[in-house]
Amino acid sequence: MGPTVLLLCLASVLTSSSAEVFNTVRKVKAAIYEEQKYQGGLYKLLNRTGPIGSSGPEHRVKAPLYLLQDINTRLTADRTVLVPSQLAQPYLALLQADASARAHVRMVLVYPDALPAQESGESTFPMGAEYAPYGDQPGAGAWPWNPAGSGTVHGYLGGIPVFKLSGTLAADVEWRARYNMQNDFKQGLHWAEGWLYMNAEDEPGSANSTACLTSGTCSAIGGFSVWAAVPPLPYNETTKEPMRSGKPVTLVVSNVDANGLFHDDIQAASTLTGVVAMLTALDILRSANASANYTRQLVFAAITGDPWNYMGSRRLSWDIERGTTYTAGLNWTDIDQVVEIGPLGRAYSEATNSTSLFLHTQPSGEKWGDATQLRQAFMDAANSTTEVKISADPASRSNPGLPPSSLYSFLRAKPSLSGLYISEFDSQYINPYYASSYDNASYVAVQPITHTAIVLARMLHKAALGPDGSGIAPPDLQVDMARAAQVVVSLVQCMMLPDPGMSCATARDLLNPDYQVTDSVVSYAVKNYVGVLQLIHPDPQEPFYKKTVSRFLWNLMGRFAAVGEQGDACAFQANQCPAGWECIGWKGSNKKNAALMGRCWRTTVRYAPSLTTALDFIPNANGAARFYFSNASADWDKALGWPQDPMWTESYWPVGVPFIQVMLQEDPRTEKIVLAVGLSITAVTAAVAWWARTSFEKHLKRL
Repeated sequence: MGPTVLLLCLASVLTSSSAEVFNTVRKVKAAIYEEQKYQGGLYKLLNRTGPIGSSGPEHRVKAPLYLLQDINTRLTADRTVLVPSQLAQPYLALLQADASARAHVRMVLVYPDALPAQESGESTFPMGAEYAPYGDQPGAGAWPWNPAGSGTVHGYLGGIPVFKLSGTLAADVEWRARYNMQNDFKQGLHWAEGWLYMNAEDEPGSANSTACLTSGTCSAIGGFSVWAAVPPLPYNETTKEPMRSGKPVTLVVSNVDANGLFHDDIQAASTLTGVVAMLTALDILRSANASANYTRQLVFAAITGDPWNYMGSRRLSWDIERGTTYTAGLNWTDIDQVVEIGPLGRAYSEATNSTSLFLHTQPSGEKWGDATQLRQAFMDAANSTTEVKISADPASRSNPGLPPSSLYSFLRAKPSLSGLYISEFDSQYINPYYASSYDNASYVAVQPITHTAIVLARMLHKAALGPDGSGIAPPDLQVDMARAAQVVVSLVQCMMLPDPGMSCATARDLLNPDYQVTDSVVSYAVKNYVGVLQLIHPDPQEPFYKKTVSRFLWNLMGRFAAVGEQGDACAFQANQCPAGWECIGWKGSNKKNAALMGRCWRTTVRYAPSLTTALDFIPNANGAARFYFSNASADWDKALGWPQDPMWTESYWPVGVPFIQVMLQEDPRTEKIVLAVGLSITAVTAAVAWWARTSFEKHLKRL
């Protein structure tokens, strides 16, 4: 083949349709590498005593892929260990406990495999037995409420970055690791390169939340709880804040978030079933339109942050104690009952078309209030609910007391109150995926949520009406069963399903939701991790600096707790509502777009910051709040026997973290051969080009 023909062949290759696929460096890179960015890391968090999670060095980590098939395997060379989801919990627990097992483990990648029989990163006694109101009962602190618990969320892997893979990368790594092993890690190898550097210190003595807050390498975790009153509380015309109603108060609570190993992928469906039931009960009471006759004040609270040693309920209790603007109108003197709704999604039997609930109370005695009447009231309401089949039975007497719940905080704040915890389980969790990525809506039935909401509403309605002096009990609350079921379904779609998530019609009607974009995919799914609390507006009712789910709860609870008809169009910072009214449904416009303005409603609904009691803050309308260490609660903590606040924080990390990519890399000998061949081709090409140009110039001279 002559030089001219060779050049024509090269030109043909470079302009062929197959080569056009790689017409940019980015496309060439995409064909060689698989990447995952900005998600999936096992991030580093810190409390007073040390870190949890994982972190990597300042530089990227790189090692060949190795597929784990036996957690007891000991590596003899540096590897990136690819772990199927079924082995993830026991393997991470082994690495946390055994230094020899960590030898040569440069990085851990968890990829989805078959559904494990159980998985829970929390301990068998979630959030710590030291918070439980059990007294000195022998063995009570070791009660295995969460039998699937591994405790891995409380461990730390310094120097070994851990990732959970998703999307195309998760589907691509297993064959790469098997290829390496089948070829005995010789010749070309598939490698993984990752970056999970955490800014917070790792040195002994400085790897704690106090040190990282001082050095500015972390932020306090936290968010916002939301509470609403039925009927609305009276308002002070001068301060524009709610006032005490003068009635005894029943506080109804549920939790809105969860903990887990991988915060980008925490699922909390079992926890959210309680919130949905509470919100549905609130809507049922609104439909009854009878709150003007209530002799008992009802307060509903959606609590954020309790998976972190009861941070949310502890802060709420402290703010009620000291009387902040966030809890204006609430006072421990008035609160004598607390009803908490726990997980409900597995309480339904399809075979019998029935719901079975268990009612937990604290042991009555000299210290604790008697919850017998409160429990009986719920049982009576269940018995009178003949439209559906539902049973509500006292939890086993062999239990040490209340399961892990926000009631731990409220009973510590006021031991004499009556507390009732309603759940799907008796002596142990029946959800094998508590605090994991598998606690999703596919294991949730809507029937028990609907049934519980109806019974709860009837119990609260009857208790709030109270005796009328005639000796005749008030009639049962009439419930639109179809509407109740519809509300449950719509809230499940909004709060538990990734699609539509917060783009659901109910949320769209109340706010302009935030969203996330990952790998060009837009998601409105609720983030079930509490996150960090950096920005707090001076006005506690402003929607700014709040997560979508908190804003959704504030608007929805404000609307469900409202009385009367809607008022004028409104907006924040302009067209504000009068005292005692709130701007519900504002979507971000101040007069410019009437469709985006909210409407004033006569309602009492408040945000309450959820963060450690060891910190306080100075709000800022235009940027980050100023946080500072505080011992203001020290006397209160000591008087009530609180364990020391752990002061949870999350480490900062650099832009570009987390990052993971896999690629095929040839061995050094092959790379040298390829380089030599490439240089030879380049030299030959240059020579051919020189020859062709010289020949062409000679040809021109002859013309």
